Amino acid sequence: ADSYSIDNQSSEINHQTNIELSDSMAQRVLQTNQIILVDDTQNKNWLASEKDRKQAAALGARSLMLIPINVQARTWGLINIASSETNAFTSSQQSLMRQVVSLLESTLANQYLFDQTQMALSESETLYDFSARLNTASTLDEIVTAVVDATNAEVATLYLTENTGTLRKPAWAQITTHWNIFNRPPSVVPGTRLDIQDLPASEIWLARPNEVAFIDNIAVDHRLSPKTHERLSAEGIKAAAWVPLVINRRWIGLVALNWTVEHKFTAIEQRLYKTISTQTAVAFSQYRLTQEIQERAANLEKLAELETSLSQATTEENIVQTLAEFLAEKTHSVSLQYLDTDRRNIPISMTPVIMWKEGNFDYNDPRLGKPIDPQKLPTAQLWINSPNNVVYVEDCTTDERLGEIGRQVYKQLNIQSTAILPLRSGGIWQGTIAISSPHPYKFSDEQKFLLDRILESASAILSSRRAQMAQRAALAETETLYNASVAFNRAESIDEALKVIEDTLLTTGVSSIALSQIDVDENGRPAAQTITAIRSNGKRIINDLINQTLDLGEPLPGTDLWIDSPDEVQLVGNILTDPRTKKYPKTQEWLSNMNIAAIAYLPLTIGTRWVGLVTIQWDSPYHFDDDDIRLYTTLAAQAATAVDGLLLLQDTQTRATQLEALAQIEGLLSQAIVETDILAAIAVNLPDIPRARLQYIELDAHEYPAQIYTVATAAEGELHAHETSNILNLDDSPFAQLWLDHPNEVFLISNVTQDERLSAAQKDELLKENIQALAYIPLQAAGRLQGSISLMWPEPHTFTSVESYVFDQSQEPIAAVVASRRSQIEQKRAEEALRLAQAETQQLYNASRRINEAGNRLNEIASALGEVRPLSKIDRVILMMFRYNGEAVSSVYVAGNWWKGTGPQPTPVGTEYPWETNASNLPFLFGRKARYVDDPQTDPSIIKETKQFATVMNIKSIGVLPLLVGNKQVGTIILETSELYEFTEDDKRVYDSLLPQVTVAIENMILLDESQTRARREQILREVTEKVRSSTDVDTIMKTAVQEVGRALGRKAVVYLNQIQDSQSTGQG
Repeated sequence: ADSYSIDNQSSEINHQTNIELSDSMAQRVLQTNQIILVDDTQNKNWLASEKDRKQAAALGARSLMLIPINVQARTWGLINIASSETNAFTSSQQSLMRQVVSLLESTLANQYLFDQTQMALSESETLYDFSARLNTASTLDEIVTAVVDATNAEVATLYLTENTGTLRKPAWAQITTHWNIFNRPPSVVPGTRLDIQDLPASEIWLARPNEVAFIDNIAVDHRLSPKTHERLSAEGIKAAAWVPLVINRRWIGLVALNWTVEHKFTAIEQRLYKTISTQTAVAFSQYRLTQEIQERAANLEKLAELETSLSQATTEENIVQTLAEFLAEKTHSVSLQYLDTDRRNIPISMTPVIMWKEGNFDYNDPRLGKPIDPQKLPTAQLWINSPNNVVYVEDCTTDERLGEIGRQVYKQLNIQSTAILPLRSGGIWQGTIAISSPHPYKFSDEQKFLLDRILESASAILSSRRAQMAQRAALAETETLYNASVAFNRAESIDEALKVIEDTLLTTGVSSIALSQIDVDENGRPAAQTITAIRSNGKRIINDLINQTLDLGEPLPGTDLWIDSPDEVQLVGNILTDPRTKKYPKTQEWLSNMNIAAIAYLPLTIGTRWVGLVTIQWDSPYHFDDDDIRLYTTLAAQAATAVDGLLLLQDTQTRATQLEALAQIEGLLSQAIVETDILAAIAVNLPDIPRARLQYIELDAHEYPAQIYTVATAAEGELHAHETSNILNLDDSPFAQLWLDHPNEVFLISNVTQDERLSAAQKDELLKENIQALAYIPLQAAGRLQGSISLMWPEPHTFTSVESYVFDQSQEPIAAVVASRRSQIEQKRAEEALRLAQAETQQLYNASRRINEAGNRLNEIASALGEVRPLSKIDRVILMMFRYNGEAVSSVYVAGNWWKGTGPQPTPVGTEYPWETNASNLPFLFGRKARYVDDPQTDPSIIKETKQFATVMNIKSIGVLPLLVGNKQVGTIILETSELYEFTEDDKRVYDSLLPQVTVAIENMILLDESQTRARREQILREVTEKVRSSTDVDTIMKTAVQEVGRALGRKAVVYLNQIQDSQSTGQG
């Protein structure tokens, strides 16, 4: 409290310095209440504590007198008299000090009484002023200011806590007012609601709600948690007091008082703060009560305004806009959803009907009008299980009710806070209103009060609105069905009838719609389905599916949904979730692969009789309600009647068209004379047939089809007849087996690339010929397969009923005409063959006669051979004879020839070709059989030299007929042409027939020559012999012999006689 030094030196102990009392002598003085003398502070016997000795040395004290001061039986202080010398205090000084201390104690006692009185007065005055200010405070700021003035706090914060039950800890606290002498903004904005555990030092004051929590020194107080230490230190807080506001053991709020310096809270301050706590709690409670009354009055007024506005709403837009303007939050979106329920009143579908975003209606939101399953929404179970309460989710990222999946869903929707208003009227679900924000949002008590209160009125309004809409929808449905009925009556085709359904359902987002005709078996059960019309996006679709008939004998994907329910429409809003499609996984998979999300089947029946089926598809899931079921059922009934009439009319018209086309074809067939007439009857009479072909079939010896050849073709309206030379073996035909086994059936291929009956090789062969669609009509009549007609298209072709009918019905009459035509042809051929045979016989007779009469006139034989085939291109015939030298041919000479007068003249008769000089050219003349070479230049059997010889001699085609007498070839007949010529079978047959006769004639000629030569030789020999025998001398004999021999041979003859050398050689010369 004070210090004094006799040498006026500065004391080391400053005023107001706190000295911690350790286990020292000073502490023992206070404990024993006796004066203690220390003669030598550095002597352990006098001062045992080393700390005390060091402290005394620091103060320069070698001796000490410690005198306790007692006031009213309480130790109030301690006088410490120090000297720089040892043994400094005498007994007189000690006695004097006792007297001084006694006087001091008396004075202090009086001062204490005075001070106590003053403090009591000051405390009373402070509390009086504080109470007066609280009584007049009308705002939270005034309450906090009163607390600050009474406590001299540097920083004060008033928290409003949750209104809890008796002594129950509040869960949250909201900052309502903040004050500080530094005018710094608070670290937490007023109005922020915090978890109670997040408030500083909550671990202290929550445990003792009836006591003020004092912290003299934040840094050393062990009661504070590390988190509180760190937070307060960061804010520069050194001391604090937390004043709980509790009334009747109920939490009202909390006042936090902070200082930036350490602060020792006195007993008076602690008592003062306790009183402040009580009075502030009362004032705060009264303020809250007043505010609640005012807020409730304001809320009720706003509620009345809100309900009035809602009651005046006539559209969904009015309802949503009223709520949006009430919120006055531009970042919030407000949406209204209609709910549809099942028969148990369980919501099964939710359809957003209006959306408010950023202060305006958003009519382009993709969710509008698209039903969804409410069970999949994160908050669905919250409002379905609590239909009378608004569901508030102020932070989707932390709300545990949503779960991880729910948080992810809201994250994808960019929603972080939402309020769901479930709307029910009379226990029936009507819809929901969703108020959402992309940010966490704390709904105020006022907002919650109003939203909670308008549930009933909003539900009633929405119920009324939906009832009005239902009434309008019923009227609209009636009008729609009436218009559809009128349109059905006006429809003149199946496509027009289908368009009526498409137009009626246009607003539902239909992706495609198809109508099929149903054929039934003997039991009346659907057996076949023929697609007759398809529409998409308002247009008629023509593709391969049209008129395609599907066999329903084996279940096809989708048929299991409708085939057993002829009296019910089947509406599948979502193929992935509908239990009907889940029951048939193959159907579900097929529909999914076709990108079909929703489908409707409308059976068209009249009584128990099947007429057809309408199939409607959607790309996205579609919600069907009771109105849809009623609408689709009525449409199906109307469509069934209309389609039945149209099908009857269409069948009648088609039948008439079929009969007319068939009659025209049969009429043309009756007038057909040649093959082109037969082909024209069907290929030209029917439209849109780019190419056609009529082929005849020849049978083998076993009466089995063996060969086929084309006799007539049609292309682009032009007809062409064909020769029969290009004959194809049926074994080489890649398509024969497709129809040979079913000669009485028409074979139709609409799309070559997709027809499963064709192999890959067959498809390639057809595509090479630019054929993508084909109709093959086998023609069988007169007990045999006569031929076929092929109709070909360069693009895939869907065969009409008229085409199919005409092809099938005209098969027999065409076959009959073809059989008749072929019979005529065969008869003509037989007649022609007979004529040709007779002509050929006459030619052979004439040629034979000329050959027989020719004798040794070889030119006549050559002429007979050249003129026997007047229509051939043979213009030269050369008869070559061989000369032999022993067994070898020595030369070849022209013995006879014939020239037609065209081309080069033949080699003259008598021309001789010695073998030695023509050995390379002559071998082709030799052979054992006749040879006919159409083109020597290309025939591989002809050697190079012969080809060159033919070129030089201008021989284009050649026939070589060897003349054989016994085993010896005596010559060759050469048939030459100056133009390329293909020797016919008739040519070969004629020449092969005449060759033996020519050979006999040549042989006879040779035999005659040999006989004549032999007779002449014998005659000459006889004459020579007679004349020689009549001669008497050698000279006469020799002369006679020479003359006769020369005359006989036509040559000059000379006889040379050798001179006789001696008698030994006489008769040998």
